[in-house]
Amino acid sequence: MALVDAALDRLKRHFGWTSLNLAGQSGGGHLVAALMARRSDIDCAVIASGNTAVAQRNRENGWATDITGHADFLDPIDFVDDVARHPPNKVIVLTDPNDARVSASVQTAYVNALRKTGVAVDHRLMPAAGAIHHDLQLPGILAAFTYLSAK
Repeated sequence: MALVDAALDRLKRHFGWTSLNLAGQSGGGHLVAALMARRSDIDCAVIASGNTAVAQRNRENGWATDITGHADFLDPIDFVDDVARHPPNKVIVLTDPNDARVSASVQTAYVNALRKTGVAVDHRLMPAAGAIHHDLQLPGILAAFTYLSAK
């Protein structure tokens, strides 16, 4: 995450951006959630099918480690208070209720935790592409572009 964080700082400096709009699918959604806790310059964050409550997902699947085999993972749900200190202007979470890779309960737990700290979240349930109902990449991109076009 530190590498992506530094790359975003460099892009901001190079292009003169004052804020960032981020969208991530699955593991990219996990990254967006982690960056929201760390950064105060995110205008819009879109998380599509994101693993945002890693320990809960592990428990649901009976795993001792995360999907990468690590037990020392960053769990975004543990950092919702940090997000609340500097929330993005818009947080959008896209979930397929039938997602077989990252369950809707994992994604909803994160949404509820954010809301409990006062962060407004637009949580949308929608059908995802693919046999396991996990691919919300295109809707995630469209959500980010829709937010940008409305500004």
